Amino acid sequence: MSYRFRPLSRTDLPLVRRWFDEPHVRQWWDDPDNGLAEIEQAMHDPGTEPFIVLWQDRPIGYQQSYDPHAEADHPYRDQPHGTRGIDQFIGEPDLIGRGHGPRFIREFVDGLFQNGVPRVVTDPDPANARAVRAYMKAGFRPLGERDTIFGRVLLMACDGPEPTDH
Repeated sequence: MSYRFRPLSRTDLPLVRRWFDEPHVRQWWDDPDNGLAEIEQAMHDPGTEPFIVLWQDRPIGYQQSYDPHAEADHPYRDQPHGTRGIDQFIGEPDLIGRGHGPRFIREFVDGLFQNGVPRVVTDPDPANARAVRAYMKAGFRPLGERDTIFGRVLLMACDGPEPTDH
């Protein structure tokens, strides 16, 4: 299965807002209005790249990557230079539990690695067993739990291939 990642546009915001109202999204993300405001802010943040995840040309979810070194107080600034953080969710309830999460996360992460990113981190709530399993299937490993400005998280990392000398 192949996924595409289209840059988020203003015309996508009503769809993302609808996804925030879905119980499986709302359980782990902020209040829908606050979540949408954060995504709108991400659209104007040069350190963040927001996308719509497409499968068979159907919008199915939200994906973003961000530079934890772009903010002076970001809790993941201790990660190697060039690291990108990711956040995402599947918005469509009929696609939950069908393996899409690990697959599109892996495709997205592989694209970051192809662009020279050495490490990708993510930070699910430690109680979100479904997300933790999806990240593990996508190649992430736990680095440990942390108390952050986002609450208690399980910081997870996936490292790119070692550079080779030719």
